[in-house]
Amino acid sequence: MNARTSTAALFGAALLFTVASPGRAADLLGRVSEKEVMAQKLGGKLSKVSFPTPALGGTRTIYVYTPPGYDPHGSKAYPVTILMHGSPGTPLDWPDKGDSNRVLDRMIASGSFPATILVLPDGRGPHEKGGSDYADDLSGKCKMDTSIARDLVGFLKSHYKVSENPERWALAGCSEGGFGAVNLVVRHPDLFRIAVDFSGDVRVRDSWGDDDEVFGKSGAFRLG
Repeated sequence: MNARTSTAALFGAALLFTVASPGRAADLLGRVSEKEVMAQKLGGKLSKVSFPTPALGGTRTIYVYTPPGYDPHGSKAYPVTILMHGSPGTPLDWPDKGDSNRVLDRMIASGSFPATILVLPDGRGPHEKGGSDYADDLSGKCKMDTSIARDLVGFLKSHYKVSENPERWALAGCSEGGFGAVNLVVRHPDLFRIAVDFSGDVRVRDSWGDDDEVFGKSGAFRLG
């Protein structure tokens, strides 16, 4: 599979995560427990992993799906999709409301999608509403951009068989996660080439979230 085909497949799969169960991704009520998510029957494997992130001053938890046949000692390098939650939200929103792990698992099993590593990071920040905009804030309290682009990507490249080709790395997200996906791809084209934004406002404005706390009130950051 060439890079262009892989790009199209990643985009289509990320879209399917949301539409597979209409209305579920936007519903933040009745979240499933971590125990239920980890007990999902999959052909691949879902792991809960902690990785060091100096940018945030400690460690963060991620959930990593590895496809059937994944061999950590093999020669095959896999594409990566990092799927980011909204605010308020947690990494478990996607496997619960979007059914992301099982949808991807079924697609890989059917041969309609390439074997892919899926990563669910924790994008929560210290601000009033719990968001981070997946950015480095002006106060220095939350360097989420650096945590993902430097610490998380570095961890994945050193601990998993992942592709070095940025065209095989995708960022996707809902709401604040969608904004983060677009922003991170624009800022780090050397790492990511695919952004998928579901209902994320790409303008920086404090209509509900933590934009003022992250970016300040300067009009230089605001598009509308």
